[in-house]
Amino acid sequence: MNPMSRSEHTKLAYNRLIHSSLDMDRMDYLLRDSLGTGVPYGRIDLDYLLNNLDVVEEDGDVVVSHKAVTAAEHFLIARYFIHKAVYFHKTTFGLEAMLRHVLFLMRQAGHIYRDGKDIEALIETDEFLNFHDGYVDAQVQKFSSDKGDGPIIHLCKALKERKPPKLLHQVSVLQEASQKVDAEYALFTKDRVSRIKQMAITHGIPVEWWIWEDPKDIKFESMGPFVSLADAGDLEPEETAEMIRVRESDGTVRKLVEDQRSILHHLSKLRFRMSRLYLVGPVEETKFQAIQVQVKSWATL
Repeated sequence: MNPMSRSEHTKLAYNRLIHSSLDMDRMDYLLRDSLGTGVPYGRIDLDYLLNNLDVVEEDGDVVVSHKAVTAAEHFLIARYFIHKAVYFHKTTFGLEAMLRHVLFLMRQAGHIYRDGKDIEALIETDEFLNFHDGYVDAQVQKFSSDKGDGPIIHLCKALKERKPPKLLHQVSVLQEASQKVDAEYALFTKDRVSRIKQMAITHGIPVEWWIWEDPKDIKFESMGPFVSLADAGDLEPEETAEMIRVRESDGTVRKLVEDQRSILHHLSKLRFRMSRLYLVGPVEETKFQAIQVQVKSWATL
């Protein structure tokens, strides 16, 4: 193998360790967040996984030894559970959704960058050095200190005071990807925007206080959240290249998700969908409960 080929293979191996289904960042945050939150779902067998990683001589790809297949499966399933328990927790996710909503309103109002062209212009100046997490924090601090009562000000004050939006209703379904969209999910999301606008008028609550989001599907693999094997042919080569590969005892390499003996093979046939609707306070409890009943009726035939 010539020096250039060796360099290219080494680069690929490093890329896989940085960005793939089994990358170092995901290994790190699973353990760190499990410890920080006190939930057990991210306690993977890190040492065993690391000791059973190898690089394919022919193409430089990173593979897992067949001896560590169970540890690799545990790693992928742990990601699913910690997402459901921690990252998609109704309060945590609600605060994040509220921040995204605030940034959207700020962009609409022209308080921050509007599009990619604004970002390109920002890069050409020294102001780009201030474009980091502190930039967002500063915007929230600025509007939360305003004595007015506009929608952005109200939402920024709620963020600063750690007052999360209240979950009105959510629909989550786990079904085979080949099936039609679940009826409850379809009904809940149908004409959602017009329904919210009407309820905002009916109950005298600013439409900006209503926050709806459909969290991204939780991924078992780069191929999933639960993308069926039949649909895998539609994926880009870069996506399939990020899947976990296993080296068998005879030296052959295969994708873990294609092995019918693996639980990942069967989970890949499923798809997880979730939709949530939040309301930012203050709203009287009796009114909130009345709104909840109305929202829940959206998902019934």
